[in-house]
Amino acid sequence: MPHQNDALRQNDDDGHSSEPASVPVARVPPEILCDIFGYFTSRDSLDEYRELANLRKADLLRLARVCSHWHTLVMGTPALWSEIEVTSSYWSWKSQTRCIRALKACLDRSVEHPLALRLNLGGTDSNLLRPLIKNLADHSERWQCLSLSIEPNKAELLRLVKGKLGTLQELSLQFVYGNYDVDIQDRIDIFENAPKLRHVLLYSLPNRHFLRLPLKQLSSFTFQDNGTKGFLDVMRNLSAPGATFKFQHTWPRNALCQFPLALTTSGISAFIVELASASIPQRLVELLGAVLDSLIFTNLHTLDVLRKGPGFPPTFWPVDQFEALARRSAFQNTLRSLDLLAVCITQDELLRSLAALGSLESLSIADHPIIRSQQCALLTDALLSQLTWSPDGADSHSRAHLVPRLNRLHCDALFRFTPQVYRDFIASRIAAGAGGAPFENSLFRMRDASSEVADRVIGELKPMVRERTLRLEYSSET
Repeated sequence: MPHQNDALRQNDDDGHSSEPASVPVARVPPEILCDIFGYFTSRDSLDEYRELANLRKADLLRLARVCSHWHTLVMGTPALWSEIEVTSSYWSWKSQTRCIRALKACLDRSVEHPLALRLNLGGTDSNLLRPLIKNLADHSERWQCLSLSIEPNKAELLRLVKGKLGTLQELSLQFVYGNYDVDIQDRIDIFENAPKLRHVLLYSLPNRHFLRLPLKQLSSFTFQDNGTKGFLDVMRNLSAPGATFKFQHTWPRNALCQFPLALTTSGISAFIVELASASIPQRLVELLGAVLDSLIFTNLHTLDVLRKGPGFPPTFWPVDQFEALARRSAFQNTLRSLDLLAVCITQDELLRSLAALGSLESLSIADHPIIRSQQCALLTDALLSQLTWSPDGADSHSRAHLVPRLNRLHCDALFRFTPQVYRDFIASRIAAGAGGAPFENSLFRMRDASSEVADRVIGELKPMVRERTLRLEYSSET
């Protein structure tokens, strides 16, 4: 309607109401009110009008008009104005002046509070971007969190902030649209000097170019792969104590460059592989095997293999490559946690893998209801008997000293095992703990599992829970 673009007039810009209401809202503690107000600071921009409303924080300004108390809180709380989201593709030459005015007001009201910026700058003319970036760059010393999406050949517009990112702690960066073949190696060094930067998420470039970052100081790095091998460069240079690297394979054609990959040594503490492309399990196991074949870890504590997306099939387990990696990386002494919930693994493959993990403390495994058109249950009496701990190894049917330090087990289960066998397994692991902290067991009943068997298993475990030797969590798929 014609009046829609004028709906937010000056009284919206300053948050004033002509007749402030007299209501008992002042009884709510200010810090709680501000937490509630925080939910109204941003919303999705779906068109030019909503983009302008979002920049003005129109919903927040409307709350400021409820009463004088709320007005004081909204206008006097810089944190409420410190989250700024821009989608420049909805800007136009006609709306630019109003958008810049709204942006400046927001920056002014945030005073000296650290800024969290979500800048979606793709698909926008450079001349429209320049004044926008200039206004944000004037406050670059307050940038704390930055999520940036921009065309690679326009990254040079951000040179205004180079060397002025002293408070930046988190960075998410995606290059969109544009000419990916342009040589931008010398342009994307903007974040190289950011002394407090600790966490990075990078949507990788589908070419040979890579971003310059202070990798040696980072605590975590998430690398969303687009068919490059740049993740190995990152892993080689991450060296901060306790550093975590997450590799998200998203390339829809599963073209993770050419196999084999160059052997790379990494000092990270946690490695998370998230297979996010919807591919057949056999293709994924080749990819996972190639990644494991390319690495040597000097001090890895945690290894997780994840699948992203509902209904995605699990991957199979490249047991030969894992055993070789475990030998190269001395997992016997270092690896403490292994998450294979997204992996379809056989009993023999699991036992072979665990044999190399003498320091393992936490294990997550799962049955998978339908694989290759048949039920695939890993958690059976046979496996539990193999994992039942025996102090003297007298039981010839068990691997008596397999993962002797295990103190936490998570299972997604079809409950195809006998309750008494599961009880004996848990009891043996409690005994292995020699009176230390309680053994932790998390059981998740899958949709196809028998609720009757699950109830019997829980019944067998309750005495240990009452004795506080077992900490049990149980849930089920609805």
